[in-house]
Amino acid sequence: MTDAKLKSNIKDWEAKAQIIIARFRADYAHFPNDTRFKELIEEFMQISQLFREIWPLHDVQVVTDCHKRMYDPRIGEMEFEYVTLQPPTDPDLKIMIYTASTDTAARLQSLMSTREHR
Repeated sequence: MTDAKLKSNIKDWEAKAQIIIARFRADYAHFPNDTRFKELIEEFMQISQLFREIWPLHDVQVVTDCHKRMYDPRIGEMEFEYVTLQPPTDPDLKIMIYTASTDTAARLQSLMSTREHR
């Protein structure tokens, strides 16, 4: 939440960061006594103004699928759909599966082919 390079590569960064914080809070609800979670919260409160503003709102979001856009200077804007799988019997386990859009997949394949020929 504090890396300027990440902020510049993600459209609507602040809105997406708010969602990430809400998801973090949902995960935290499963482990309210976990020392490491508490240490992370303290660290984020110290280094991120956005976290300090959003955390006290107690917003919670659990999302299983989503659309993500990212920018890479080598290939431009990339689009992915992803789904998060989380077994109800094991909330500690999450598997995220990303699928590139057709255009993104073609540009990634082209980038990989270029590297193979070097």
